[in-house]
Amino acid sequence: MNIRPTPYDHPDAVKLNDAVQAEYAVRYGDEGDATPLDAGMFAPPRGLYLLAYDPDGAPLATGGWRAQDENDEGYANGDAELKRMYVIPEARGLGLARRILSALESDARTAGRT
Repeated sequence: MNIRPTPYDHPDAVKLNDAVQAEYAVRYGDEGDATPLDAGMFAPPRGLYLLAYDPDGAPLATGGWRAQDENDEGYANGDAELKRMYVIPEARGLGLARRILSALESDARTAGRT
């Protein structure tokens, strides 16, 4: 599997984001995560968005982090927030989420985030 940084508004990221929103609606009975997001929120050094691809180039999993500072949602200065962690059903159980999470945490720490 190939995990690489990808812009949040890349067509493959949009495809997986649509899939995770649909899963949220099924799981939680609402219209998904209504958090307003834009590609700039995941641009280094204040964030990172990753996609995992299979050897044929099909997107399998996604995840990102974005910087957070003190706000009314309970974040403190220097926090990192994970967003859009998702693995397509056919690729679950392969350790992709664990690998993406590890890469995101490492990158956020390197950027000085907690």
